[in-house]
Amino acid sequence: MNARLNLKNLLQLSTIFAIAFALKSFYSTASVNDLRWILAPTASLVELITSTHLEFESQAGYISSDHTFLIAASCAGVNFLIISFLMLSLAEFSRKGHIAWRVIPFAALASYAATLTANTVRIVIALWMHDEKLTTAWLDADGLHRLEGIVVYFGFLVLLFFARERAAMRKFGHVKYLL
Repeated sequence: MNARLNLKNLLQLSTIFAIAFALKSFYSTASVNDLRWILAPTASLVELITSTHLEFESQAGYISSDHTFLIAASCAGVNFLIISFLMLSLAEFSRKGHIAWRVIPFAALASYAATLTANTVRIVIALWMHDEKLTTAWLDADGLHRLEGIVVYFGFLVLLFFARERAAMRKFGHVKYLL
């Protein structure tokens, strides 16, 4: 089926991009207090996995009890959330040339769950790297932390993509791209 842009398609695409733009605009000026909707569940999962106590400090973030590790606003993963949402929404559009309106909230919820999972894994690894005081000859602790974030987020995007493709194959029996 060819992707023919009609009014419904334009409205769907506009809605998807408006959500992504609104979230990016919000995140660009959000404080850690504004991001508790994503940081609090992540901190709780990190505490559950690592037994590290994290306490919320207004305008700072979730800080470890020994005050050596901070989950700040930049750790929220909102950019990953936006990319995941766009990938899930646009993959459906690309496959069929249109999407059902119900796909948009499903993509948002799936992206939120994927973000919480990716952030938890990333922060658990970051805590371990912090405790081990890892560095290399070519990367300091901050550089390793950035590299770890890139690898974890990219890995989770790939996993999310393949999970989405697998689900589509089960539903439709084949994969057909319109790109």
